[in-house]
Amino acid sequence: MQTVSKWHEALNTKNKEILGSLVAKNVGMSGPKGDVEGVNVMLDWVSRANITLEPISYFQFRDTVVVEECATWHDIETGAEISSASVATVFILANGFITAIQRHNNLREALQAASLTEKHRVDYK
Repeated sequence: MQTVSKWHEALNTKNKEILGSLVAKNVGMSGPKGDVEGVNVMLDWVSRANITLEPISYFQFRDTVVVEECATWHDIETGAEISSASVATVFILANGFITAIQRHNNLREALQAASLTEKHRVDYK
């Protein structure tokens, strides 16, 4: 859980060095635009997306963590908010590293994809 929390902090501050240190070299990412792989691809996405993800709630079972998040996209030039939405992300961990990041349009989809339920909700700040 701590690794996922650190990932969010690094994403939101655009700290690519820390982001890269938290994921496996071949980290898989999936979302609305398809599937990709690799730490460099993830770091390129961070630059292009200009997104912040503020965690709302956490769910965990073993090495699978689902985070419900408030996503906010920002204009690259001005930093102004372009849009926001409630999303959820599934993180798969192994040996202390994030090996997969799967973005979903809502919490229900993410929990279903991770085979988790409301009973897996954990308190984490």
